[in-house]
Amino acid sequence: MKKINFICRAENISEEFQPIPASKLLPDWYKNTETYKDGDKRPYLDAHQTRSTIKKCIPVFDSMSAGYFLLLPWDLYIEHDGIEYSFSFAHDASSIKFHPNFQANLHPDNKPDTFSFPKFSNPWAIKTPPGYSCMIVPPMHRENIMQIFPGIVDTDKYDANVNLPFFITKNEYTGIIKAGTPIAQVIPFKRESWSKTLTNSLKTAEAAKLVRSVFFEGYKNFMWSKKTYR
Repeated sequence: MKKINFICRAENISEEFQPIPASKLLPDWYKNTETYKDGDKRPYLDAHQTRSTIKKCIPVFDSMSAGYFLLLPWDLYIEHDGIEYSFSFAHDASSIKFHPNFQANLHPDNKPDTFSFPKFSNPWAIKTPPGYSCMIVPPMHRENIMQIFPGIVDTDKYDANVNLPFFITKNEYTGIIKAGTPIAQVIPFKRESWSKTLTNSLKTAEAAKLVRSVFFEGYKNFMWSKKTYR
């Protein structure tokens, strides 16, 4: 099993808010979603369908449970004064820096009233084995008020803290984002070179035939490989 090392470079972070496997903090909406509509697992009689919900979609589960979460280590108070945002942490305000607007003035998340992009000075450095990088993205399938800019870092070579530029998704938001809120999803992967091929075929793939031969959990039972992050 490959090892990923999260290195803390701050003294005022509770152990409760250290990075954790994403699978240990699935979102409430997912946990509260029924597996089958009205609890009825019967197939529909008029088509090859079931009453299953998104909770039975393995690709969705794999994406939201992949890798590790960086958690907000302190309460963050955000205030919009009608013009711009200000930020204050429960312990101090020095962990928010800013990128001037011109550095990303054509980015699709740059809004007309954006004066600068805030950046969280993340206290964690990340180290992976040689040949492995980390894709760092907003937590998937979650509401993210504090939405980081996605990025890929070669964490086998880069040993400094990975800071997290972000923007606020709710217009003129004022409120507290609680400590322990997932703010980044860290997914390690092996760097490899790829080339593409293009194939035209009208024949239904054997894998699709196998998956569609059963009413329930065809992909999970025949195709899925379990991913493990500890």
